[in-house]
Amino acid sequence: MTFVRPSRAETRPRRRLGALPGWVAAGLLAAFSSGVLPAVAANDAGTTVAKLHAGLLAAAERREDPFTERYAALAPLIMATHDLDYIGQITIRREWRNLTAQQQADFGEGFRRLAIANYVARFGGLQNARFEIVGNEVLPQGRQQVSAILQPAGGEPVTLNYVLHEIDTGEWKVINVVASGVSDLALKRAEFQRVIQDGDFAGLLEHLHTQSERLAEP
Repeated sequence: MTFVRPSRAETRPRRRLGALPGWVAAGLLAAFSSGVLPAVAANDAGTTVAKLHAGLLAAAERREDPFTERYAALAPLIMATHDLDYIGQITIRREWRNLTAQQQADFGEGFRRLAIANYVARFGGLQNARFEIVGNEVLPQGRQQVSAILQPAGGEPVTLNYVLHEIDTGEWKVINVVASGVSDLALKRAEFQRVIQDGDFAGLLEHLHTQSERLAEP
């Protein structure tokens, strides 16, 4: 939906594992439409991404619902497919170790809220769009990259490269998304560093809150 900013090696094609079969993605979308949240198969990064895609398309059908309802519907999906705690720590890696346990908890809560709100706001207009997974690649450090294409209705296609790592339970979770060559993780790190340099940690917490509230505005 990590680490350091992905190196050139992480985005260079490695051993190709093959695209996810179409019937798998179709089955996932059908499961979401019925309200059943499909389980992510262990050791299958492609299934995690397919689950994310299916959930985003299903959520797009609720675009007329209030933001709070769409947020509540998407939150379990984003939490299940992304390692948000890991991503959050990496965005402020230099400062993280110096924070108190309470400060770490406050930042984690604010970061998770903003990450989910971003998905709700950005993907609310996906009606009649489609995702296509075009391949999986093995990356250094035991990670995988799942490559996909988002084809909006009447718009230009967007290339999506998801970097995932495997957690202790055997599930694969997203730790970075590179859209049309732009790393979401790198953007967040740069943004948060600017806020901290211009103020302090309390200012960063306020920034997270303000950004989340702004995304929720009609």
